[in-house]
Amino acid sequence: MNELYDVAVLGLGPSGTVAAYRASQRGLNVLGIDPRGINAPSTVGVWASQLPDWFPEDAVASRFTPDVISHTGRQVLTAEYAMLAPGWEQHLAGFDVVEKKAEPAITVLFGVPGQKGRPLRSWFQPKSDELLSVMSEDDSLIDIVDHLLITTTPSPMSARQLAHGLVVPEGSVPEAHRRGVLMDFSPVAGFPDDGPVTFSYRVPLGDGTWLIEETILATDGDPKTLLEHLEAKNLARLEQLGITMEDIRRTEVVSFPLGPRRIPGDRARTPLGLALGMIPLGRRASLDLRFLAGPWGGKGVKGEAHIGTAGGWIHPATGYSVGAVLADTDAMLDRVLAGSPPTSRAWRINYALRRFGLNVVLGFSPTQYHEFFGIVLGLPERDLLAYLTSTSPWATARVMVRIILRAFRRTPSTAMAVFRLAPAALFRK
Repeated sequence: MNELYDVAVLGLGPSGTVAAYRASQRGLNVLGIDPRGINAPSTVGVWASQLPDWFPEDAVASRFTPDVISHTGRQVLTAEYAMLAPGWEQHLAGFDVVEKKAEPAITVLFGVPGQKGRPLRSWFQPKSDELLSVMSEDDSLIDIVDHLLITTTPSPMSARQLAHGLVVPEGSVPEAHRRGVLMDFSPVAGFPDDGPVTFSYRVPLGDGTWLIEETILATDGDPKTLLEHLEAKNLARLEQLGITMEDIRRTEVVSFPLGPRRIPGDRARTPLGLALGMIPLGRRASLDLRFLAGPWGGKGVKGEAHIGTAGGWIHPATGYSVGAVLADTDAMLDRVLAGSPPTSRAWRINYALRRFGLNVVLGFSPTQYHEFFGIVLGLPERDLLAYLTSTSPWATARVMVRIILRAFRRTPSTAMAVFRLAPAALFRK
């Protein structure tokens, strides 16, 4: 297979599929690479305001206005939340797909006009089918000259979101509980408050079933042990809600990193940058000195763009990323196809603020965790939505200041914990 492509997308989960589809809609010749082909989790939720005009309406399974519940009370939101229909990603086809893993290696060539392309080799981890990395290699299978390389493959941080979900028929959910709930931190009998902090996520899937999911928002603890805890607590939550175990139709388990270890240094490629990047150090290692090119590398051309979890598009306070990808992929493509970095400086500042918030939360005790989210979920809806969805660092910073001021008034010990944890949170990876 030797064909010229304008865009190569490595990884065809939700983020990669959206990027490949939107690039193909611009008339670009796009290749997607993933051993599973186009794929997505069976349940994906987004804020309805993040759905772009081009997204197919029949790919949306349900819409509702959700509640959030903390130990301080319940807030009924007016913003609409949407659950995507199973198989929604298949609506976004229309580009070439190679389903490969391990050997034979897939190799892509990229370069700048008038220069020989530099070969890259990609391979997949046999156990998880996740693309691990891109490395130098001599041979080529797929030639992509002067192309845009979009990757969804992260160097993940240690913090993960974990969840155990159960799908039940709507008829088994008592009518009093048939309201979508994004976060319910209310206690469950038999599970002490000093244990791992979890919340219940309960949403209608649009096909006559509901997902009842117990979630740990962020943890760097042992996933196996914590998933067992989540399963036990979710079953107890079902019983507390009045749902019988016999009605369970299927189980869903969630475990994913809350972002990359650090934001990739995506930038437009230049002749000098290409010469300094991916310098072979043996068969399976390389040295990347592109940062030395700096502003002296010449005019940039289309370069790399990390998207989704790999690029820090995931919100570390919620675990949501698909909504941001749907809303902002076109702007990302505009930037990289013009030879600019995929995200703006303001976007990166906003990510740094969110990442700082995540690192602080990871240091909280269970009591501080409950008190903090009692304040967050009690914010006016405008502030809460800004904290959850805004791409403006100024809006994010403003809400963070309001959270701290409220914490000083209501729970001074939690506010002081934020300041005590702040120095370490600035440098945590």
